Amino acid sequence: MANNPTKVKQLYRELRGSFDESVPSREILRLAAAILEAHINENKPDESEHYSGRRSFHEYPLSDAFADGGWKVMSKEAGWLSTLFEDEPHSPTNWKFIQSCQMRAEL
Repeated sequence: MANNPTKVKQLYRELRGSFDESVPSREILRLAAAILEAHINENKPDESEHYSGRRSFHEYPLSDAFADGGWKVMSKEAGWLSTLFEDEPHSPTNWKFIQSCQMRAEL
């Protein structure tokens, strides 16, 4: 694969033949560089296409979030409510301990 200066020179030669002599060579050279840069950027994959990690729960479409009847949403409700209605929300470890105590109390 040729490097960029070689490609710019090739584009310059093609463009020089297309324009008359009144167009300065400097402008044609700038145009060739701009065309090459646009072509490289157009073919460069978007950064978001490279990310293959898991999506956040909040990024799921509603149809996916409620596909199981809403169980995923409801399982997160306790954490959301504690965040909304308490001054200091519990850490996940403390929250599991509190839930286990509540389940034991119900027995």
